[in-house]
Amino acid sequence: MKARINDISTILKCPETSADIIIKDNVAETLSGLKYNIVDGIIDLTAGIQSSALDYTGKSYDKVSETGYDRFVSSPLIMKCLWGVSLNKAYSIYDKLYDYPDGLFLDVPCGTGLFSSQLYLSKPDSTFVAVDYSMGMLKSAKKRCKQSDIHNVIFIRADVDNLPFKINSFDACFSINGFHVFPNPGKAALEISAALKKNAVMAVIAACSGERWLSDLIIRHVMLPRGLFNSKLPVSAYTTLFEAAGFSVHIETMGAMMYANCKKL
Repeated sequence: MKARINDISTILKCPETSADIIIKDNVAETLSGLKYNIVDGIIDLTAGIQSSALDYTGKSYDKVSETGYDRFVSSPLIMKCLWGVSLNKAYSIYDKLYDYPDGLFLDVPCGTGLFSSQLYLSKPDSTFVAVDYSMGMLKSAKKRCKQSDIHNVIFIRADVDNLPFKINSFDACFSINGFHVFPNPGKAALEISAALKKNAVMAVIAACSGERWLSDLIIRHVMLPRGLFNSKLPVSAYTTLFEAAGFSVHIETMGAMMYANCKKL
């Protein structure tokens, strides 16, 4: 199934006014006249956002999107040394999503699509909305999908703290390596929860503190200063913020990585 930008216009809302968004002539706009650009097929809904943390993080990921990010996160040796985790285990959280019924999926943040693309490909009758704040990451993900002949994905640049979607829109969500990057993880969880339908699932992989001294050192002295992380939450904090957002939560840990299977109540 080929996804077109117009296919999701019914679930979009303006991040500034919450008004409906209409897609026409390569522009997304509200009836009141607010306009958002569509750049290379990517809907950019970040106009008006003023956040130094988001801008710094976005620029950090723009830099690494084509200069080694994929090699870094897909290296078994790096994953084992830095985070104390098996690469296969780290992404086995996707397994349940492969069996999930076809529908509308939210992927936030989508990154370069390194791991998401296989899920996109496996569910051709589903539509995926891939969201990231980094335009560099979005362009890399779109390029990967084009090279892999994947056509069921719509790409949106947006702030996870203010998602541009109406409530009860999505059937499922996955967030891989995102919550430790989000400037406000609790607000992000609330926004995702609002966009999900009742009983929808959310699969999360994130780094956490307090599990491994070497990983804590890397988070504190490398990831946070470079804008690649914005938080260093322990596992207990993730449990609390997911439950506060209205999810039932099952969390497993391996090394410094947290795997959460959540269901919206």
